[in-house]
Amino acid sequence: MKPKIRVIPLGGAAEIGANSYYISWEKNDGRIFSLLLDAGMRGDGPSVENLPDFSKLDTKVDAVIISHAHNDHIGSLPFVLKNFLKDDGKIYMTSKTSIIAAKTLKDSAKIVSGKGKFSSVIKKLYSNQNMDDIIDRTIKVDYNNEIKLNDDIRMVFYDAGHVYGSSSILLKDENFSLFYTGDFNCAETFIHNGVRIPDNLTADIMITETTNYSKSEANLKNQEKI
Repeated sequence: MKPKIRVIPLGGAAEIGANSYYISWEKNDGRIFSLLLDAGMRGDGPSVENLPDFSKLDTKVDAVIISHAHNDHIGSLPFVLKNFLKDDGKIYMTSKTSIIAAKTLKDSAKIVSGKGKFSSVIKKLYSNQNMDDIIDRTIKVDYNNEIKLNDDIRMVFYDAGHVYGSSSILLKDENFSLFYTGDFNCAETFIHNGVRIPDNLTADIMITETTNYSKSEANLKNQEKI
């Protein structure tokens, strides 16, 4: 039988920025595995107001899965680590994304520790120690390598073609599957390949990004030249 799935957009569903989706995966025997797909922040700097709407969460999650290392997808990781990730919870991203994420998070800590007007809450969360804790809790997964999140649910990262290390994410058990595209790009550029998703991939639920859905491939290539 299929599991009971809850999908709650916390940010990014009707806006650009603060991308984060809560997924609850309940088996027929009542066991629940919960996770966040991305944990971003809105674009004008670290603040409580720029976080996703975490008030919709009534429980801590077992995992956080990151699609890529742009701030609108990883910016709220320090907040999630301290407030919503279980003590034995893990953070998953590609090996390439982990390289950029480490630098981005450290830069955020440096900015917050400077002379800017940041709240005491943000200064405490965006410390170098918390950034190190995030890196230590991160599991690095290569593209096309299926891993188990628990006894039932498996995960695969596919190259999303968006930025270095970006991924689309397939979650599945024996009866159900969910596919999260993240930010993706179909055109090849001098930096990376276009999206590499299997032609025969199917899913019961798909969550997709549509920021540039109306832009042609030619327009995107012109932007690349600029």
